[in-house]
Amino acid sequence: VLPYSPLGSAASRDVVALAIDTEMKKHGLMHVYLNVTPEVTGLTAEQLINTYSDVYKHCLAAGVDITKEPIPVVPAAHYTCGGIPVDANGRTEVDRLYAVGQTTCTGIHGANRLPNSS
Repeated sequence: VLPYSPLGSAASRDVVALAIDTEMKKHGLMHVYLNVTPEVTGLTAEQLINTYSDVYKHCLAAGVDITKEPIPVVPAAHYTCGGIPVDANGRTEVDRLYAVGQTTCTGIHGANRLPNSS
């Protein structure tokens, strides 16, 4: 990702996704790999399984053991978050109830959210 941003993989997700997509197209790749194995993350296999249990189960069902091998991935766009309609101040239709963040539907969902915001 460094050729696309000096922040590398810490760049905003739109930059990271675009960089991955561009490189995949440039090299004719169907996917890239996300390596979360203990050798890379420093987590034990047990920690990976406990922390990412749903991902582990889903990948294992597809024949990928995330504790031993990288996960084939592709970037995907999503344009909605949450669903609670709010105004510019976070007010909902329920009196004195406010909602913020990814639970809300503001109509201004941006492409450049930080990768750690989900």
